Amino acid sequence: MNDANDDDDEYDMDDDDDIVIDSDDDDEVIIDDDDEVVCVGSGTNETMAPVTETEKEEEKKPRTLEEEIVTMDIGDEPAAGKDIARVQIRMPDGKRLVRKFRRDDTVKVIYAFVAQSSEEAKNGKSFILKAGFPPRDLSPEIENTIQNCGLAGESITARWS
Repeated sequence: MNDANDDDDEYDMDDDDDIVIDSDDDDEVIIDDDDEVVCVGSGTNETMAPVTETEKEEEKKPRTLEEEIVTMDIGDEPAAGKDIARVQIRMPDGKRLVRKFRRDDTVKVIYAFVAQSSEEAKNGKSFILKAGFPPRDLSPEIENTIQNCGLAGESITARWS
């Protein structure tokens, strides 16, 4: 039998039990080996259906590109060096941003930087990035590296889509 102490509450677990969770509302949740979830406390003994693997995977990843890039960790701006690409971005509102990226970062990192630099994009407004002359859409290249796309030293234009 396993004992767990938390905030002076004592929980006894059977050998068949995996986890006991103490929630703020004084309910106790026990997850058995058979993945059945039982809520104990506050006069309720409810059994809930287990979460499927598909549901677990859907919870882990954002549903849209916009959601993904707004929450993506882009890291700190790297210091100047030979493996660094400097990119100028003209935002939809006319503001210019200049940032250094690692050459082996994907174009998605630039999308994330733009999304996280705009309140409208943070709120889900879609945009496209174009670079070069004639301007080419960078969305097909989103998983490609900045170096492979030749974006070092380029000016990129962000437009609402």
